[in-house]
Order: sequence, then C-alpha cells, then structure tokens
Amino acid sequence: MDYQEVILNTSHTHQGEWCLESLFCQGAGERVRELTYRLRDFDGVNRVKIMVIRDN
Repeated sequence: MDYQEVILNTSHTHQGEWCLESLFCQGAGERVRELTYRLRDFDGVNRVKIMVIRDN
C-alpha cells in the first residue's frame, strides 16, 4: 500500500549506530493508523512513537 496521501514530509538522520526516520503525516486517522501498524510490523524497526497534533 502507498501512503503518499498522508505523508507530507520525511527526515533521516544517523547518530552513531542509531538511525532515526521521522514522518510528518496529515490526513484521515484511519490511514495514518494503518501506516503506523505497518511500520511496527516492519523488520528491523525497533520502536514507533507517535505524537498527535490536533487540527482544530
């Protein structure tokens, strides 16, 4: 599945042996949730953290 409709920006950085990938997403909660679950199931991903910023 492609999630380009909810992924607005990506960032990639290294700190020693650590690699940090970050995504800024906006869109339907269901699609963002699906993406989060897929990332958690991906081989080699140790942690997935979510920060929610509400748009009122």
